[in-house]
Amino acid sequence: MSPSERLARFRAWLLAPRILLALAVGLLFLLMAASFVAAPWDLPGCPGDGGGLCDVPITPSSPAGEAGSVTGSLFGEYAILVLVIGLVLASCMIGGVYLAKVEGGRGP
Repeated sequence: MSPSERLARFRAWLLAPRILLALAVGLLFLLMAASFVAAPWDLPGCPGDGGGLCDVPITPSSPAGEAGSVTGSLFGEYAILVLVIGLVLASCMIGGVYLAKVEGGRGP
């Protein structure tokens, strides 16, 4: 095999769709990493801590203190409703899979 044929085969291999896809994903990853590094991450500190980071409670410490927790900030007074909707959607998905299997489709 001559060097020009080898070069042509290498060029065809290099321009294959999977190689271009891998290069595009790698470039996207580098672009995202650079944007995360360049973002200003100046987080506000606790008022009495001297500028250190605060511990944010996940669940409220008291029923009236829902605004200071992550759950209270995201869902407010509808946190239980979000869980119920999640359970209903999960059961609907399981039922849909069951019905698809029962209808006679050949599965693996």
